[in-house]
Amino acid sequence: WLFIMTNGSANIWYSISGQGEWNHVLSTSPIVDVHAFNGKMYAIDNSSHLCELKINPEPKLSILETKNFPNFPKLQQFYCSGESLYVSRYLPVGHYKYHKLDFEEMKRVLCKS
Repeated sequence: WLFIMTNGSANIWYSISGQGEWNHVLSTSPIVDVHAFNGKMYAIDNSSHLCELKINPEPKLSILETKNFPNFPKLQQFYCSGESLYVSRYLPVGHYKYHKLDFEEMKRVLCKS
């Protein structure tokens, strides 16, 4: 088991079950959300970068090259449904837009419903 948390700072804190200690991975920008999906861990930073978090062999947060990840600082959150990972974007007046992450083409696809 792996427990991960962030408080909106540039640190992602994690603890591996049975080790009894907390470690951190430093980001160049504050982390907005972290989510595990298909055996990997992903993060969105405050600059709207999609990142991959690796713990072994060395803790590292890498920015992934994406084609159309627009900048919506602090207003994004991961959601998982079935075999897909989505990012929601909060709009004024309580509305949300959802984008499915296409990992084959490394882009976001707007969901119409």
